Formats: sequence, C-alpha cells, structure tokens
Amino acid sequence: MIAKIAARGARVGGLIRYLYATGPAQQEGRAARNPHVDPRVIAGFDEPGELEPGMSAAGLRDFRRLVAMLEQPLVAGGVGADKKPVYHLIIAARKDPETGQLVDAYLSDAQWRDIAEEYMDRIGLAQRGDDLGVRWVAVRHADDHVHVFATLARQDGRRVFPCNDFWRAGEASRAVEAKYGLTVTAASDRTAAKRASYAETAKARRRGQGEPGPGHAAPVGADRRGGREQSEWIPGTAARGRAVGAGTAFGADAGGNHRVRGGSAGLGRPGRSAHLLRRRETRRGPHRAEAASPLGRRGAL
Repeated sequence: MIAKIAARGARVGGLIRYLYATGPAQQEGRAARNPHVDPRVIAGFDEPGELEPGMSAAGLRDFRRLVAMLEQPLVAGGVGADKKPVYHLIIAARKDPETGQLVDAYLSDAQWRDIAEEYMDRIGLAQRGDDLGVRWVAVRHADDHVHVFATLARQDGRRVFPCNDFWRAGEASRAVEAKYGLTVTAASDRTAAKRASYAETAKARRRGQGEPGPGHAAPVGADRRGGREQSEWIPGTAARGRAVGAGTAFGADAGGNHRVRGGSAGLGRPGRSAHLLRRRETRRGPHRAEAASPLGRRGAL
C-alpha cells in the first residue's frame, strides 16, 4: 500500500470538483491509466450516504452542502484560506509498473473505507471513537486508489497541526498490508536507503552513466574542483583534529573502493560538506600545508 501526502490546499471546493470530474481530460488520466470512473464517497466523518453530493435541477452535482459541512469548523475557528487548511492524502494499491495492472486483489468500497479510517486514525486527524476529530471525506473514482481530504480544524474549535504524518502514514501502510495480505512495501522505520533525486538521476543520464540506485554514493577519486586526490587532503584534515570519517560520510564499498557521500554528516561540524572541505584544502596549496601532527604548528616544539 502506498500513501502520498500532497501539498496543502487553500479551499476544499476545488479539490472536490476535480475528484468528481469525468470530462475528457480526466478520462485520459495520467498515461491513460487513471481515468475518473464513477466517483463516489466511500468514507468520512459521517455515513457515506449522508455525505454524497446530490444532484441539482440541471442534472449536475451540487457540492455546496458538502463543502459547507467541511468548512464549518474552519469558519468557527477563524482559520482562513491563507493557512492552507486542506489536507490531502492519496492511498494507492500497488500496480505493475509495466502493465498498470493491480498486483494484489481488488478491494471493495467497504475495505477501502476501513483502510481510510485506519490512516486517519494513525495519522491522528480523526481517531476511532473521537467524534470531535477533523471533518474528512474519502472519494473513490478508480479501482486502485482513493483520495482522502480533510479540513485542519477539529469540531470542538481547536486547530490541528499534523506532526510526523509521513512516518505515521507508513505505519498505517504496514498495518493495512498485514490485515489484507497485500504486497509489503519498503519499511517506514527511517533506515531505508534514500533514493536518488530527480536532479541526480538527470545528471547521471547527461553523463551517460547508469541510473543511480538507492544508497548511491559518489566515488572518491580525483578532486573534481581542484584536481587533488582526496587521499591527500583527508589525512591532513584529520591530522588537524577535524572528524572526516566516522563511517557516515566516508567508507568503502564491497570492492574496497573508498566512497564519500555529499552531505555534511561525519565531517566535524554541521554544515561542513565534502566539497567545502575540498575547496578550502585546495586554496591552502602545498606551500601552506601544516605538519601532520594532531596539534598542527601549535603543537610543534
């Protein structure tokens, strides 16, 4: 089960209208795989039948009642649109990336309702048994995912500030996967290797290199900025009492090749990245190299 927390929104009405839209643009969907089909409320702070938008005299959906109910706690608490009070969570079942077909069994509306309630409970927005939690609704318009959105104000007038919700959503995913026998995704215990960013992937493609995998690291070879080998400046930096190893920033791979990550972890003081140390050591030059003593020149007799 995959949960994605989208950027906060200002108004709930626009999001609801999008989720219920069934025009040509929505029928195409992303890569023609996510069309909006039979949008409907499957869960929420009240019974789905009570929350389902009705039809107007013109035969169109009338969202005014649902929008008013969702925004009522915001109005009572004086929470304006400038606070971005609309919370949006997408919960998706795992699909085959090549064919776009579901990997696991089809989930019914009742099962998706239970799943949405589990996420809202574990994230802390609307815990089970709490009738005064935030007002929220889950809309389903496809076989493989649901959209859950809420207004960040409790029905007792207090504002809500989600904390650690990304990690808690991961906990909910583990619970749902175990309950329904779904494919297990990566654990959310904050120990998984970080994936390459878009910028790192694009840079590797421009250079004709392979796709950087999880836990990627740049090889320690010739200094790209000053031409000096890191093997020259790392010992000198360590000799002056600055931590440059500690197994976090520097290490060795399975082949024994020394590698360095580009962050500042393990480089002595916060914010001291590898490339900044390279640049400073390059500016020193060989004529300003200090004696290889733990105390430097001050320690010399």
